[in-house]
Amino acid sequence: MDGFYGICEFQDSIKSNKGIVRYFVPMKLTAIIEKSEDGWYVGQVEELPTAISQGKTIDELKANLLEAFQLIMEANKEETELDYKDKDVIREKLVIA
Repeated sequence: MDGFYGICEFQDSIKSNKGIVRYFVPMKLTAIIEKSEDGWYVGQVEELPTAISQGKTIDELKANLLEAFQLIMEANKEETELDYKDKDVIREKLVIA
């Protein structure tokens, strides 16, 4: 399995006369997939092993894994924002190439 692509959204990177323009950067992730005894495909994202899901087809599994990845990233961001809520910190955007 070669991997599959997720989409990462970065904001505040390009500004125009209409304000902030969003753009998307492809991020290549690897799905580790097994077929269970009951015929379902189960898997996890190699780069974020807590992103685990299942699907009746490989395509369904991959879509579910991308959703799990996104939900974990959002939850981690929210938790980290709370950890630093009242602290004087610098936030810098990182671009994944």
